[in-house]
Amino acid sequence: MGLMIGLVFGEPTTPALRRRFRLVETLRSALFSQMIVVPLFHRHRILTQVAADNMNVVKLLPPLIAGDDEVELFTDALDDVLQSAEKGSSLIFEFGKTMAKGSLHRARL
Repeated sequence: MGLMIGLVFGEPTTPALRRRFRLVETLRSALFSQMIVVPLFHRHRILTQVAADNMNVVKLLPPLIAGDDEVELFTDALDDVLQSAEKGSSLIFEFGKTMAKGSLHRARL
């Protein structure tokens, strides 16, 4: 028994945001959801995951004992990350920097 939540991301409604979303998705299908998951963890230490390959679905597995405080913490963190995505390319650079650091770390091992 448990709790699972899927956040489905689709194209934004405004033309400018829709163009940026499509550009990101052109680079790799479902890259947008990865760009949400990485800063949720690195900025806020919230562990989520992309539901499957080529899907813009972020999967949440909160504990059944999660209360109002935990829900508010998550919604504030998600709002922070989504606002960054809406503002522009800073989320892309943050994501790229995180992936590059991980690659460099693995190369040293």
